Amino acid sequence: MILEVVDIRIQAGQQSAFEEAIQRGVKTVIAHAKGFKSYTVRHSIETPERYLLQIEWETLENHTVDFLSLIQSDAADD
Repeated sequence: MILEVVDIRIQAGQQSAFEEAIQRGVKTVIAHAKGFKSYTVRHSIETPERYLLQIEWETLENHTVDFLSLIQSDAADD
């Protein structure tokens, strides 16, 4: 298992919009990637504009190659 950890800081007052966007992004894109296992989003109590996104992948290649290919093919379709 590979654990991807992303420390995200957003603009003040944008928490609700960010939380909706991250849920939508995971459900519509990331969850369909080869090797995706699960994810969590954690919100900082001390710093309301800070979030921690953790994504579990089956292999390093799923994270670094397969997911990147999915993103690039989606961008080409736009």
